[in-house]
Amino acid sequence: MKTATTSELRRKFARILGWVEKGQEVEITKRGRVIARFVPVTSVPGSEASEPPPGFKMPRFASSIKKLLEE
Repeated sequence: MKTATTSELRRKFARILGWVEKGQEVEITKRGRVIARFVPVTSVPGSEASEPPPGFKMPRFASSIKKLLEE
């Protein structure tokens, strides 16, 4: 895992983003403390899922939201 400071992130964003695109996780630090982590989408559990997990139920208000969006 690579590490970058917040100031490095501002100055070298394209390079750091390139690391993530190549599959590398990057921790972002500020004053020596980790404040964020950039993780490639393929390594996030469930990121490739196109259907809800078994047993998932939509909330009751979902149908009213769907109607509003269709108007």
